[in-house]
Parts: sequence; structure tokens; C-alpha cells
Amino acid sequence: MHPKLERLDASRIKIRARADLDITLFANDGVFLDPASVEEMVSFAGLVDTIEALNARRFFGDEPAHLERVVLTPDFHRAAGIPVGTVLDARGFVLPKAVGTDIGCGMRLLATDITADEFAGLGPGLEERLRYIFFEGGRDIALSASQRRGIFGEGLQGLLGASEQLKERRVRATGGSAGGRGKDTAATASSRSPTR
Repeated sequence: MHPKLERLDASRIKIRARADLDITLFANDGVFLDPASVEEMVSFAGLVDTIEALNARRFFGDEPAHLERVVLTPDFHRAAGIPVGTVLDARGFVLPKAVGTDIGCGMRLLATDITADEFAGLGPGLEERLRYIFFEGGRDIALSASQRRGIFGEGLQGLLGASEQLKERRVRATGGSAGGRGKDTAATASSRSPTR
């Protein structure tokens, strides 16, 4: 484990970046903790010094600003200055960069009928592939404008709804059905029906 990490219990880890800032990561033993991500958070904690210097100049007005605490979600991973999964309890100031450029990439809870043992049996190759796709820029997923609006507005359900509408439009445009039968196939099938 990284020397700046201290396990508090089965699902929480303290990041010891500085004594005056509480940083808690919610992660059990199964969550991979990239050392570069931890270092990025330790570096980010230096923001406290910047806030103190700005307070000394009354930059925020009469009420001093401060960073109360930081919580990190299990999808915690390195980004560009502020790790993904960072939640700030900022008092008296807003930090726009904390929103990040990957807004909406976040965690999802997915239900599956695959057991933990079956998933583990898929081997490290799957984990490596997923890590590449989701955390190392390996995604190249083309989405239509309606699919992008759907996923950003309603998450997975919005994407599925937009995808279904797109599929229905394609079927209507080709004169076929969702089952893949076009006009010619349907006409041939009906001409073979017994006559009365």
C-alpha cells in the first residue's frame, strides 16, 4: 500500500496528505489504487496553502474560504490535476476545475447475473482490457446526437431509449422490421401461405 494511505476500516482509507485536511477514500481491498492517482491527490491538497494565501489578502472578502474535507469515490483515478472521483466540501469558494473534463464518465451500478466467482474466472486479461478502455483512453465509441443527449440527460436509460428510437427509424427507412425481415422476405412468406 502507498505510504500516504492508512486503512481505517473495510471500506475507508485515509490519505495523509496534510494534517489540516481530512481526505477519505471509499474503497475496499478489491479496488485498485494507482500510486500516480494517490500522488495527484497529495499534490492537489496543496490547494490549502493557496487558499490561505488568498485569505491573507482578503481575496474572498470578509469571510475566509477553506477546504473542509475531501471524499474520494471508488472510481478514484488520475486525471489532470484533480483525480476523477474527487468530491470537495469547499466553503466560501468554487473550484470550476473540480468538475473536470470527463463529467458524466462516472460510476454506474450495473446489475448482472454473473457471480463474483464467474467474473473472477474471466481472468486478468478482462481487467486489463477494461482498464485500457475506461481509464487509458482506449474508447472510440461513436454516438449519434440523440444518443449523446440521452446519455448525458438520463444516463444508461437515455442511451438505450435513443438507441431504440434510432433502430426504429432505420427499420422504417428500409421498410423492414426489427427482426431483420425486409419487404421482400415478408411478401415471399405471405405468398407461400396456404390459400382458402
